[in-house]
Amino acid sequence: MNQPPTHDLMRVPDVCALLSISRSTLYTLQEDAGFPPAIRISSRAMRWRRAEVEAWLRTRPSAGAKR
Repeated sequence: MNQPPTHDLMRVPDVCALLSISRSTLYTLQEDAGFPPAIRISSRAMRWRRAEVEAWLRTRPSAGAKR
């Protein structure tokens, strides 16, 4: 099977740091249909593809943007 390079996979702390969110907020975002799905590495480990998380982030309105 063709696996993506490990440097393209982000751990929970990496995703939280990139998005400036808490771990609990990340778990809440996982329930959102638009957030990229996690890849289950083992029974206790999940990873996200960096490109998918960054693409999702670009679709979000910036904090300073007027609505």
